[in-house]
Formats: sequence, structure tokens, C-alpha cells
Amino acid sequence: MAYIADVLDVYLDKNADQLIKQLTKRYSILLDEIGSIVRGLWSPLDFAESSWPGRVAAVDGGSTGIMLDNGGLLIIISAYGISEGLEERLAECAIIYPPHPSYVSLLRQKLELIVARKLTKKLKRGDLLLLDGSLYGLLSKPPITPVRAPNSYGSLLLDFYSELASLLNEASDRGVWLVSISKVSSSRFVRDYALYLIHQEEVEKLRSSRYLEPKDLQSVETLLYEVLRSPMKAYMTAKRLKAHYGALMDKIEMIAREGLLQTPDLFLLKHYTDGAGFTKPLLLGPSSRLRDSYNNALANYREYTVRRLLLEEERSDQARETLKKLIDVTAVASFYLRLNPLDYPLKVDFLGSSIGIDKKFFDIIMPEPIEEDNVKKLVSSLKAMYGGKEIYNVWLYEADRRARLRKDEIRPLIELLERRIGQLGLARRALL
Repeated sequence: MAYIADVLDVYLDKNADQLIKQLTKRYSILLDEIGSIVRGLWSPLDFAESSWPGRVAAVDGGSTGIMLDNGGLLIIISAYGISEGLEERLAECAIIYPPHPSYVSLLRQKLELIVARKLTKKLKRGDLLLLDGSLYGLLSKPPITPVRAPNSYGSLLLDFYSELASLLNEASDRGVWLVSISKVSSSRFVRDYALYLIHQEEVEKLRSSRYLEPKDLQSVETLLYEVLRSPMKAYMTAKRLKAHYGALMDKIEMIAREGLLQTPDLFLLKHYTDGAGFTKPLLLGPSSRLRDSYNNALANYREYTVRRLLLEEERSDQARETLKKLIDVTAVASFYLRLNPLDYPLKVDFLGSSIGIDKKFFDIIMPEPIEEDNVKKLVSSLKAMYGGKEIYNVWLYEADRRARLRKDEIRPLIELLERRIGQLGLARRALL
């Protein structure tokens, strides 16, 4: 730091105000209106903590990578599931060329899902199974093999999504509360819901005015779709309407501008909510892009298998069946939960079927609110499992502690591998 402190100080003399503006985003005129809606969705955490009425289980995983002298990456993956009187463990290893971090993550997540399914079969109706991460996030990613991925990536994708769909369906059928908790989130589903309400109100106002030409009214009605799908295109549409109708389009332009700003939910929660509490749960569905991606893939599943999964055409029937299973999974609801006034909000996802909602993930077009009374039992139990900023859930903390692979523990694992498969040629800096 000593080498740049003076030049950084000079830079801040000129740019501190801009950084402050970026930090607070007060240049979004619509922000206070969005914040008011967020505040209305917030409920104080003013009821007592209590234990979950059934059994609680938790699953987490760990991974480590070892670089080889031939350019490959040896990965070791673990997954651990625990409950009172129950334990499930799995471990796998693979060598991949070229090294690819998302492959490692995907393999670890697949193993976690397998362990979660094993636990689900041992749990009873009303029991709680906790996962680390975001169920909604897993469902929201299109099954596409990235560029320059290992040639087994597409096959792993199909296995992963098949396990995910099976877990969601089995948990729903058995009446197990499947809940994921994420301590880091860049989601915007609360912001999107607020924009939806603001847009709907403005559309009704403009429709009642009878001032807009039919084609322009249609552009206004479909603007939110464009805001969420192609923000710059929506902004250009709003600018065109503003040039024609003037101040009548002020709110529409603000909505389109917010699409460009991409304000995250955590910013809104930080600035417009106080204390311990939680947001009203929202039932969530796929984005329009994801919906189109699935529709196109199913309509042309052979081409999709070859061009998007990078698999042989012979795997196309398996790809189609996996996509069909995903389209049929139950809907997921999400809310934010701040268990301590000084802590960060957690993002909590759970299956809508747990509270009797008979809707599929692909049935949901825009976020749909759920009464918070439906999750008070879950919230009070998560409060009882809270151990602080570092131990946000005691069950997940213990699962993580057992599954994590630490660097000082890798040498015995390498020796075990070498006894079975022979001498490994390690790179100069082998451990990642």
C-alpha cells in the first residue's frame, strides 16, 4: 500500500464524490418509491425463537484441486449430510483437462444433491432438510456447456439437473421441508417485484387517460418485460416515448432507467429496512430468457444436445427427458431474513409445496407474494439455530466443518490416491 497511497490520495481528491454517489445510488429517482414498497414487505422479527417440530438435517460439500505436471487438474470432492442419529457421506475424485473451476463446483453440487436425496428418503413428513446456497439459483441457470469446458461437462450437467429435479420432487412428495440458505446474494427479485407493482400502477393510469396511441400503449404495457430482459432496449423505447409524449412518460422513463442500474436487493434492504426481520416470501419462476431457452431446447432437442451441451446426438433423448423433469418441478419461494440487526440478510429458499402451494416453477410469470404467517414457524426455528455472523446456522456450520477439505489434510489423500493409481506428477505449485 505504501507504494500507491500518495497517488490514490490524489485520485480520491478528484473522484471521492462520484464514489459516494455510486455507494448510495441516490441518482436513481425511482429508488425511494421502490424502497417504500420494500419497507412494506418487511416484517420485524418480534416473535420468540423455537425449535423445529420435527427432525433437522443439513448437507454441505467441500472440494480441493491439485494441479498436475501434465496440465490436468485432479479434484477431490466431498459431501456430508448430518442429522440427529443420521449421517451420509460421499467422496469422488476426477482428473479434468483443461482445468475448469465451474466443473469443480458442478461436481461438488451434484454430490451434495445425491447426499440430500439419501437423507430425504430417511426423513419423515414435516422434517427439515437444510442446504447451503440457493435452490432458486440452481434452477435459474440454463443447462449449457461453457466454452472450453472439459469434454465431460455436458454429461455432468445432465446428471446434476437430473439429481436436482429428483430431489425437489422427492422432497415435495414426502412432505420434507427442503430449505436452502445463502449468506451471499446478488439477487434482485424483491426489486423486480417492486418494479412490477410500480409499472402496473402506471400502465393503468396511462390506459385510463386514453391519451396514448394504441401501438404506444402496447409498448408501455410490455416495457417491464423488456426492462428485465433487455434493459438498454427498454430504455431506448422509453426515450422514444418521452420524446413524443413529454412529461407523461416521466415514470416510464424512470422504470426503464432502473433496469439499467440493476439495484441489488441487499442495497435496498440496507437502506430501507431496520433491525431483525424478514421480507414477505415471493413465489418465483424462470426469467423470460430461461423460459425461451427451455422452449427452444425442447423444440430442437437434438440440435440442443449437440450445439449447447456439446454431447453426441445419441444423448438427445436423455437431454429431452432431463429438461422435461426440470419444467415439471415445484415452484420455489424466497425471502430475506436478518436474524441480528448488525448482521447481513440471509436469502432463504423453500419449496412452495411445503405450505400447500400446488404450482410448478414454470407456472410463475412474475413474483407472487405469500403471506408471511406461512413461514413464521421456519423463521423462528432458523432464529433458534443462529449462532452469529460466522455461524449463521449451527446445522449447516457443522456439515461444512465436516465436509471441508483443508490444505493441511491433502497430503494423506494424495498418498491414498498414489497407492491405488500410481505416482502422481504434481505441478510446481500443485495446491490451489
